[in-house]
Amino acid sequence: MSDYRVANLKAAVDLAEQWRTSGSHTWFRGQNRLWPIGGSLGRMQAARMQGPTEYMDRFKTDLGQFCDWLGSVPELRYLLNEEQVHAFFAVLQHYGMPTHYVDFTVKPKVAGFFAGVGSAADQQEEGCIIAIDPDDWVKWLRYVAEAKQWPSESWPEKVVVNVPNLWRMEAQSGFFVYLPIENAEGYMPVDRIIFTHDGSGFELCEDDIYPSSKSPLEQRLDEFFTERLVRRGNQEYLRPMMNEFISHGQGVSLPFERPESSKWLRPGAGAHDSWRSIPEAWRDYVHEKLEETRDGTVARMGINLSQPLAQRRELQETVLRFISEHPGVRKKTVDWEILPAANVAPAGWIEFAASAAKRAWDGVRLLPFTDDQVAGCVAMTLVLACADVSDRPALTARDFSALLGPTLQMELSNNRNTTARAAMAEVTYERALRPDLQQVLVPELLDRPRQQLRQILSPEHLFRFDRLADAFAYELIPTQVLIQRHDLAIFFSPVRTPIIGAA
Repeated sequence: MSDYRVANLKAAVDLAEQWRTSGSHTWFRGQNRLWPIGGSLGRMQAARMQGPTEYMDRFKTDLGQFCDWLGSVPELRYLLNEEQVHAFFAVLQHYGMPTHYVDFTVKPKVAGFFAGVGSAADQQEEGCIIAIDPDDWVKWLRYVAEAKQWPSESWPEKVVVNVPNLWRMEAQSGFFVYLPIENAEGYMPVDRIIFTHDGSGFELCEDDIYPSSKSPLEQRLDEFFTERLVRRGNQEYLRPMMNEFISHGQGVSLPFERPESSKWLRPGAGAHDSWRSIPEAWRDYVHEKLEETRDGTVARMGINLSQPLAQRRELQETVLRFISEHPGVRKKTVDWEILPAANVAPAGWIEFAASAAKRAWDGVRLLPFTDDQVAGCVAMTLVLACADVSDRPALTARDFSALLGPTLQMELSNNRNTTARAAMAEVTYERALRPDLQQVLVPELLDRPRQQLRQILSPEHLFRFDRLADAFAYELIPTQVLIQRHDLAIFFSPVRTPIIGAA
């Protein structure tokens, strides 16, 4: 096994492509520096041997909490089965949690992306593409493991696994080697194509590797990783967002505890009848392949930033026409191109609005919203994005009152520590309430919407389902999308939002 030096990243990818075509090497790994091959968990364990560290304890805690969370999600509970161990760790690996798994890909260009990007890809430093025949490399490593009588859990393994709806892995054509040992290439060397970083970049962009569109699985995983961030005390990630709330005069208390609400309900009051006949489609978990959702479909949306609300219906009709003219498009991810009138809009806002429209579309397209509701969701997302037409938009729930009128600042949550901020116009709230509210609530709560939301957190007791679904489509989803950062949870379905309260 040898090192092959080439002039630059493109030459490294070209050579890897030649090897792949010849069949001499079939798996590739890009590294932006000449690091040893190894899993992130192994590096953490090595660090612990050199001195005390909190990383291993944190890993064990995270692992236990992830298992606990999976047990609460019926459609993902299968990942806890013993035969799904590789799928389980594939999810963790692709979300940055430490494992003994080492990423490889069958596509040299994907390896080239990882070799050419990242904070360590400094000009004049060396990166590499590692190339292996996985069957041969793992076979010889297992011979070493047998000869040295390593425990069975330390034996390397070639891992080919399919995780439905894990689009990140699909985009990267990813496979793994389970590698719980250090210095594997010292036992069985690998071929490396070494190049010097010259700042020229590479043809694949980040969206090719980390799709901005999210599958149903990835939308649910956002809930766990948001919960994980909150559990760590908002230290590393949520603090900037919370500071933004404070700068706008908005509180940051999070209602994770669900208070007892029976004293606020009349005796015998229960869920509204509309919640007893919800179509099962609201609970469906759809499997999609990334490549089947991507066909380059683009929707172009013109908008006058000075009068956004007046265009709401026109924008909705544009989206409806787009859906009508593209049969089956609700099974596709769509790129939304925003065209401000007279081209007067900061580039950062245009990117922000397009990303928000995409996120709203991806969140609602597979749910049993009507085409009108889907179109309205995208349209209102663009309208409400105009609440901050700046190069770096930063919106909070109270910022929408200029467009929606008097608003209620909302907190949507699951039954765990995952919440999302939203806003709803007071008139929308009143329209969504169940018509028999006077027979349900004690007199002290009547005509007091904010108190209702603070005391009755179960939407089944307050709202008529179909009208709440409308509120989700036209306001609760658009405002969440515009407030929440891209990798925080969004609650797209009223069925999957058991807690709705006042922020």
